[in-house]
Amino acid sequence: MHKHLSNNKINKLASKCFQGLSNVIEIKLNNNQLMEIDEHAFERLSKLDILDLSNNKINKLVPKCFQGLSNLETIILNNNELTEINQNAFVRPSNVKRLDLSINSITFLSPLFFNELIKLEYFNISFNNISQIEINLKYLTSQKIILNISSNEIRDILEIKIFKPENQMAININLNFNRLESVIGGEHLGTSINVANNYLSKSVIQELKKKDSYQHFIFEHKRDPNEIKFINFGREDEGNPILKEIQN
Repeated sequence: MHKHLSNNKINKLASKCFQGLSNVIEIKLNNNQLMEIDEHAFERLSKLDILDLSNNKINKLVPKCFQGLSNLETIILNNNELTEINQNAFVRPSNVKRLDLSINSITFLSPLFFNELIKLEYFNISFNNISQIEINLKYLTSQKIILNISSNEIRDILEIKIFKPENQMAININLNFNRLESVIGGEHLGTSINVANNYLSKSVIQELKKKDSYQHFIFEHKRDPNEIKFINFGREDEGNPILKEIQN
């Protein structure tokens, strides 16, 4: 079952508002006016696989707001008004593989943010205001992860700290369109690090070419074919009833 509620004027999700829809596997709430999501709004949606909340006005996520979504693999929150993420917002949606937080105003992520997202494979926090970030991947069980941190405010690659698991995980990092002037010392961050469209001088690049670590870096913009892009700019459906709030 798919629940498509896009292109309305929904501004709130009340607690248990989806009660009775235990078989739904996809909920699309993109292109609304959502500002508020109550705790337990998604309670008992144990089969939900995809949740699209993009293109709304959400400015905060209450603790445990995704709790109970044991089958959820994709959360799309791009193009909202988030400034920070509560470290407990993603407690126990442990099957999440794809999380898109792009096009917000996030300045900070708690170091504990990734602790519960043990199956994460794709994380997009591009087009935010991140100047430093600490990413703990120690608990991840996946074999690879794509981290899109492009179009932020990172000036020093040493402001990125990644704690890796013991397994040989492939880590692909996109740092396109930041403010990096040097990437020396950052080779330990990932298997592949895209640093195109920064402020790297020719002398810095020439210096890197002399080092073994040069193989880790990509200096030309090249979209990873495995990267998933979740940006939905839907049009209003004239046949859709205009909803303002979902409540029990």
